[in-house]
Amino acid sequence: MSMDKKRWIILVLQIIIGLATMFVYFLANLVGPLHAVKGWSIGSMMFVFTAMMWVSPLAMMIGGKLRDKIGSRLLIIMVGIFYGVSICVSVLFSHVFGFILFGGLFAAFAMFAIYVAQLSNIGMLFPDKRGFAMGLLNAGTGLGLAAITMPVVFLIDRMSIVPAVIILGVVMGGITVLCGIFAIDPPEGYKPAGWDPNKNENIQRISEGKNYTWIEMIKTPTFFFLLFGLIGLQIGGMAISANVAEMAKNALGVTDIGGGVYATLASAASGFGGLIVGTIADRLGTSKTMGVFAAFSLLAALLYVTVGEGKPFFFGLVVVAMMVGYVGQAVVMSVGTMNIFGEKNFGFNMGVVGISGLLASLIGPQVAGNAGVSQTILVGGIAAACSIVLAILLGRSMKALIAKEKAEDAVAEQAVEPFEEA
Repeated sequence: MSMDKKRWIILVLQIIIGLATMFVYFLANLVGPLHAVKGWSIGSMMFVFTAMMWVSPLAMMIGGKLRDKIGSRLLIIMVGIFYGVSICVSVLFSHVFGFILFGGLFAAFAMFAIYVAQLSNIGMLFPDKRGFAMGLLNAGTGLGLAAITMPVVFLIDRMSIVPAVIILGVVMGGITVLCGIFAIDPPEGYKPAGWDPNKNENIQRISEGKNYTWIEMIKTPTFFFLLFGLIGLQIGGMAISANVAEMAKNALGVTDIGGGVYATLASAASGFGGLIVGTIADRLGTSKTMGVFAAFSLLAALLYVTVGEGKPFFFGLVVVAMMVGYVGQAVVMSVGTMNIFGEKNFGFNMGVVGISGLLASLIGPQVAGNAGVSQTILVGGIAAACSIVLAILLGRSMKALIAKEKAEDAVAEQAVEPFEEA
């Protein structure tokens, strides 16, 4: 089978791996039973999310370095074993710290290390459809998570929580390792049949030859425009995802069921958002895609605070717009980092750019928890407006970077010519 056909099978396997590494997202279904059996406070167990957020950049950096040395396939297998064991061990402690350490810190570390290997693998397999493929990974994982939640809840309901979590660890770790065996990297320099990168400048590497190290990357203005643009795109979405049900109840006066409807809407928007953003990114490029979805969030926020307060349609529009932007930024981040700064050091560079999520997490959820609904949406709109400006600056900076590299290449060629003539 040719690599052009095989890559689609590998993409499906990567989506399954993405689902299998989502243990931390089942925490909402685990905290009640764990509190009842172990006596751990629900507040203490919420530190699993804190650990996940703060370990993510470091995990991607280390995962990226390991991927460069041993390849995506071996990394997924090795870290998949570590991931499954961490889940199983997490419920064997009497103190909640053990659960936070193994079920939060270690399991999340494995999840993000595997995630960056997945993105690297998919990015190299689909240079012609990079945004679409990475978006499909995010969409498939998000929608698949909603589909498998009820079976997991059924498992937890049918037996004691400790053996249920151990079973989850064995199954999720086993699936990750099994699928990882077949997640091979393409040959170096792989290009799909009939694909010419010169025909679409939006998916062409800025430099066909240069791969930036993280130190070289952070010395460019392009990096900072990308970083802060991503922060602005995430703030509103983080606020929505952290508290959408309560926001709906406060803004619209709906019941718990009504709040759940808007939470479902947010989940659906996040699922489809990655695919939509990825498809558009292939056509428009990184900076324009960031600007388009930031403008969507800004428009929705302005409509709500001016004419839509307390109206279900406008609140729903805000939820959809900001969640699409929030999940879409993950696609913009991965596609942009690879397209702008190269494939070779992608993993580590992705971890550095991923610091944007940490910085956004210090703002979005805090605003959602302490401000009113209209004020929270307004903050999200202001952040999106900043992203629009940064997207424009990012586009100009990328053009300047191209011009600089072309000039450096020309100087290098002139320096070589006298030696060739001699």
